[in-house]
Amino acid sequence: MDRHWKRAWGRMMSLLRRPMRDTDLIGNCSSPPAEIDPKTMEQGLRQVEMLRQSGRDMAGATFLDIGTCWQPTIPLIFFLAGCDDLVLVDRERVLTGDCLIRTAHNLREFSSEIAERLLVPERHVLELLSLDDDMTFFGILRHFKMQYLAPCDLVVTKLPAGSVDLVASRSLLDRYSERYVRALLPEVARLLKPAGAMCHCIDQTDRLQYVNLLKDAGFDVEIEEFNPILRVVPDGVDLEDDPSLLNSFLVATPPKLETGKAHS
Repeated sequence: MDRHWKRAWGRMMSLLRRPMRDTDLIGNCSSPPAEIDPKTMEQGLRQVEMLRQSGRDMAGATFLDIGTCWQPTIPLIFFLAGCDDLVLVDRERVLTGDCLIRTAHNLREFSSEIAERLLVPERHVLELLSLDDDMTFFGILRHFKMQYLAPCDLVVTKLPAGSVDLVASRSLLDRYSERYVRALLPEVARLLKPAGAMCHCIDQTDRLQYVNLLKDAGFDVEIEEFNPILRVVPDGVDLEDDPSLLNSFLVATPPKLETGKAHS
């Protein structure tokens, strides 16, 4: 390899390693709603159910949430399901103690529904979601066994390989460019344990594009629900207004390591 080719190769590799550019962020976190978004809650519950269907155990699992934003509904649902170490990652630092307290307080209104779906006692849900209003942000994070990494670009953070059991994401292609998602998925594969899994909630219109990105990164789609008919959290909602429609759910597994090889 001559000097000029080495220089060109070095420039290309530096581009691949560089942090996400502003142009890779195509969607922003919306302002925190005053109430629980039933669509988000339904998606979180369904992700837990699908991962259990695939044989994954929530108890004691390390969980990574990509793009938590203002309202950490889905991480809290995974916490209630038994995850013991939850890593929340945002491109921008938006989550606050007030957001966590408000989300936990509002989820208590759905304690019966959550308990039924997660197969846990309702008193367990109510106890875990109880917080003192004067708790510090770090105290709240400790209570929920959470770490909040923000601002954070997972592509360059280099968290320990094989350190995560479960990963959840929602509509990554609505938030990030295809270029960034293509760079992100191999890093997620590196972070996942060999028996780990990633559960995606995606808009149906992005399904084929997303499946191709997963396959290019070496993931295997283990379970897929295309146009699922899901339960509606609020009572009395007409089918055409069901907030869970127009989503597809995928459980994907990382590339299998060759025998004798460890995570690098």
